[in-house]
Amino acid sequence: MKVLSLLLACFWGYHLFAQQGTDSLSTKEKALLLNISYFAPYGIQYDQPERYEQYLKIPFEDSSVQYDYHFSYTEPGRPLFYVRHSVSLEKSLKDAANAFLSDEITMQEQFAGKLASQPITNLYSYGQESHCLLLLEKGVPTGMIYRYRKDKLVGSITLIGLYFDNANDFKEFIVPIIRQTEQAYKAL
Repeated sequence: MKVLSLLLACFWGYHLFAQQGTDSLSTKEKALLLNISYFAPYGIQYDQPERYEQYLKIPFEDSSVQYDYHFSYTEPGRPLFYVRHSVSLEKSLKDAANAFLSDEITMQEQFAGKLASQPITNLYSYGQESHCLLLLEKGVPTGMIYRYRKDKLVGSITLIGLYFDNANDFKEFIVPIIRQTEQAYKAL
């Protein structure tokens, strides 16, 4: 649990720092991202979820934009639950491929020595590239990361406190999120 708390502190620290200079998200921009309501079918619901969530918009010098949703619940007496959905809209296919690779390297550095990861194959293939990793703490599954790239859209979903190892269950979870992201991207 200490490792997960440290990991969450690192994520929050980065994003609280990154929030300086970020813009508020419009309703259309928020539609790019999942939110805590997607987890209700799995028995994950919270009173006043807005207390634990944060939306960020991070513009870059090249005019690409990253949108993030974070949900972090660390109240005593209840299990840790963390969600991060990040979507970046790149300016070119090459930039998207580079962002996908860069994101992979960054995640490997963030988790090094904290959590082990193990590839999960055949869960759900999407776009030009997609990868899924099971996160392990002391050999016990504790979460997962799903990363994807389609054209100029690059995304990742990190879950701690929930994971899928069954392709049908994961597809049932991920397909509506990806469809919503695609539709929202087209509407921007």
